[in-house]
Amino acid sequence: MTNISKEPITFRTDDGVTLGGTLYRPQQVPKRVVVLSGGTGIPEGFYRRFATWLAQDKGMACLSYTYRDMQDPSPAKMRVSRATMADWGILDGQGARDAARAIFPDLEMWVIGHSLGAMCLSKQPRLDGITRVIAICSGLVDQARHPFPFRFLVYLFWHVIGPISTSILGYLPGQTIGLGSTVPASAFWQWRRWCTSGRLGVLADDSLPPSDWSRSGAPVKIVATRDDLICPPPCARHLEDAFDSATVTHLVLDPADKGAKSLGHLGVFSRTGAAFWDDILA
Repeated sequence: MTNISKEPITFRTDDGVTLGGTLYRPQQVPKRVVVLSGGTGIPEGFYRRFATWLAQDKGMACLSYTYRDMQDPSPAKMRVSRATMADWGILDGQGARDAARAIFPDLEMWVIGHSLGAMCLSKQPRLDGITRVIAICSGLVDQARHPFPFRFLVYLFWHVIGPISTSILGYLPGQTIGLGSTVPASAFWQWRRWCTSGRLGVLADDSLPPSDWSRSGAPVKIVATRDDLICPPPCARHLEDAFDSATVTHLVLDPADKGAKSLGHLGVFSRTGAAFWDDILA
């Protein structure tokens, strides 16, 4: 039985969208608050085990949340959604941090982002108050930097399967291609552009606010897994370009070091991945 509380919360983003999340509170006064931002198409509940551990074992409050339009990722909802990756990574991420700061105005704040959850962080409008960032399996992913033979599947996804299925259905049927859920077409096309336009990806998107980490200066730890085919270690390493004024450290997790078969892109948050959690926070 856990000695923490889990509270549903709602908050609003700068553009007036109401989002929902879960606040995990330790029994004692928390040491700090962590905003946990998830990856594309991955339900908030996927991170429940990790958030519970942060609160119960590490004494940290943790706010996890669901990106806009993803509370109900049914085909009918996805067809009418206009949500983009930038909406999720910039506006929704900022809204979650604002909510956490309102609840805990005096605590230091960490941001732990999985995949998309850290990729756009440097473009959020208000970066003051962040004291540490841990980016997990997050990077500047380009189709040409995936290892063989997975690279062939990536080209097939971005140039054949994804465009055709999205054009026909009006959304990306994520569950059929290994994502946690369906994804709006608007998010898919922006995602595709970032991952097929060269090494800088999202940082080269002139339609987005510029990255300027000098507004924060918080140290950043970039964590990759050796067997992540979706965001391989070289792509994760290049994420440091988004945090140009920060002290950036890198950690590559090898599943064999803890007797695990694999970690990949999602396994860090599984029961198997729990063996690495202390190393991630160190």
